[in-house]
Amino acid sequence: MTADELIYNAERIAAAKFIKENIVSCISDDEAKYLLRFKEPLAAVIETILYRYDPQYIAEREWFSDHLYDLLDKRELDCDFEAEAANGMTML
Repeated sequence: MTADELIYNAERIAAAKFIKENIVSCISDDEAKYLLRFKEPLAAVIETILYRYDPQYIAEREWFSDHLYDLLDKRELDCDFEAEAANGMTML
């Protein structure tokens, strides 16, 4: 990544770091099980949140927790990200 790309992506990088560091304390066991169905669960959450919302607001813990709850409650990741089948095969 070039210096210009790094500067351009700084907010996204900071938001992704915040999500990674705070997701565990913001989800229930059932929500964690749902996320673990995906091939790359953290990437699925990060990409969906960053796609939908301005990265500058994500680092507010209450905001993040509320929007993460809505996303997981509606099971909105199912159609956009690969899930892993129990037998090791990948499902789309």
